[in-house]
Amino acid sequence: MRTLLFFLLATLPPSLMRAQQFPDYWLGDWDVFSVQSGRLIGENHLTKMLDGKVVFEHWTDVLGIEGHSFTLYDSVSGCWLQNWVDNRGIMNNSKGRLSGDTMMFLSGSVPEGNSKALHRMSLIPVSPNELIQCGEVSFDGAQHWQKKFHFRYLRKPANDVLNCRNAPQSLAYFRGEIEYAYSYESERLDADSLARTKPGKSIFRYDLSSYRSCFMGPDTVTYYYDGERNRCLAQSGRQPLFECEDYSVLTDSVRSWRLLDSDEKILGHRVAILEIQSKYFFTRYYISLDVKISPATWDKHLAYNWAFYGDKTDGGLILKLEHRFKQYTMRGIATRITKADEGFDALGLPEGSFEQWCK
Repeated sequence: MRTLLFFLLATLPPSLMRAQQFPDYWLGDWDVFSVQSGRLIGENHLTKMLDGKVVFEHWTDVLGIEGHSFTLYDSVSGCWLQNWVDNRGIMNNSKGRLSGDTMMFLSGSVPEGNSKALHRMSLIPVSPNELIQCGEVSFDGAQHWQKKFHFRYLRKPANDVLNCRNAPQSLAYFRGEIEYAYSYESERLDADSLARTKPGKSIFRYDLSSYRSCFMGPDTVTYYYDGERNRCLAQSGRQPLFECEDYSVLTDSVRSWRLLDSDEKILGHRVAILEIQSKYFFTRYYISLDVKISPATWDKHLAYNWAFYGDKTDGGLILKLEHRFKQYTMRGIATRITKADEGFDALGLPEGSFEQWCK
């Protein structure tokens, strides 16, 4: 039987054998950028599984979208079949074919706003470490196509290890106050909940040159991060609540931490700092924090996520803080941001904060 199978495979036309081979140029770990803005917008990881017959995709982006796809070759139709699902509850099925080196996927009529539309996605290799992904949509039965997204993929280095000492030294240090409002028992912060809350203030300090930061939260907890030592700390007064060690580095501007309490027990936190266009004067960056704590530890708050970013506008630098878990939401804005050239020492943190906890 094996001999017969080998014979059949060996006698397949080269064009058919090539059609059954998933383009290896898409496999691997990628940073994904917007072609239009140049900003890092997400990551994509593609690997083969099930004896190489299926390609598994894991997508994450700055909007909080996380999705998986499974792609396999269907010898009956002569197409690559892809099934996509994500955390928005969206599922999409599409068929793909190779045209030269370009892989194109076409999906059937799917909801798009108040209408239904056809979707197609093209993968175009530029080099072994770069490719272009273009998404288009048609509302008139494929007569006309509108561009929906245009991404540039750059392959992650194999030895992608964080080394903050090699970080750009031309970046600046900022500090300021965040004025925030919060709401309980609400999935999101709306105008009514803002009107019912009394704004408070928090302190934000960040040094892009050395990747050190300090954030004094509304819960009186102070959060520190020392990028040079790859350590972070949350403490209330002088009592440490948890420490974290760098365990997974995604890119030069994305970090993940394993957070430990004072007894070195994993609490299940995952912290990621995502800086976008940091070389362009602190244009925008996000901090996201996902927490999955056992119900016995924290009965109600099972999911916890916050985004912290800054935008440069005509009026100066505006910081926004969005801090959300299932029954609690906080949003903050700070316009009183000051810039200093003396570096992280100008933060005025309590003496020994980093030396004691972030060795």
